[in-house]
Amino acid sequence: MKKSILVIFLAVLHLFAFLRPAFTEGIGLYGSFGGGSLLFERQFDGISIFGIPKTTAIGCGIAVDTNLSGSDIFNYRFSLGYDSQFSSAKPVRRLNRAVMYHVFGAGLFRTGTIRFWMGPGLGVGYFWGRNVYVNRETYLIINNLVYFNQKLLTFSHLDVNLGISLGININVSANVTLPLEGGIRIHFYTNFGKMNALPTFTQIFPVISPEGYASFGVMYKINESADRDVASSTVNKKTAY
Repeated sequence: MKKSILVIFLAVLHLFAFLRPAFTEGIGLYGSFGGGSLLFERQFDGISIFGIPKTTAIGCGIAVDTNLSGSDIFNYRFSLGYDSQFSSAKPVRRLNRAVMYHVFGAGLFRTGTIRFWMGPGLGVGYFWGRNVYVNRETYLIINNLVYFNQKLLTFSHLDVNLGISLGININVSANVTLPLEGGIRIHFYTNFGKMNALPTFTQIFPVISPEGYASFGVMYKINESADRDVASSTVNKKTAY
């Protein structure tokens, strides 16, 4: 039920971002990479154990921007993507995250070729993965040595993140822009429910994750070509008269 509510919520936000295409100047693809740390809590026999492993992430997605090269100060950038994360913690295997991110930027330096902007960001997404834990209720004794069985525990979380972003739009032609973006984000993960694998074991994973990121891509200017076609049509009509 909670997962269904999350999917509906993400779909509504996604639809809202595209309800007003007249304000969209460009759309394109991007690739991203980043890294940070991941604070998680593990409970065993009523005792909380915290870990802070390092993480790296590689991802890709689509992005929409309302102002790639215009003279207006403000721009809104919407991105929807997926990234695969890897943690230095031994109990944690591959991590997955699907996130939509909203950045509200202000142009600090604007020319016909380069636009440098900065602004706050807000994101929401879905985080899932797998965790290996030791099942202490199942074990083997061989040559007076105890071997505990390991089991796999899956988990999923709601991801809400806040951050600050810097970006440079390099306009290589009238229709093509190369966007470069970087920043810092703090992810807050909310568990859909505690994962009680055993009566003596509860895993809450993760809690919070600060990270730095960078992205690069290519975007096609939609309204730029449309405005040029309108201007060309107007000139042709005047010439005909």
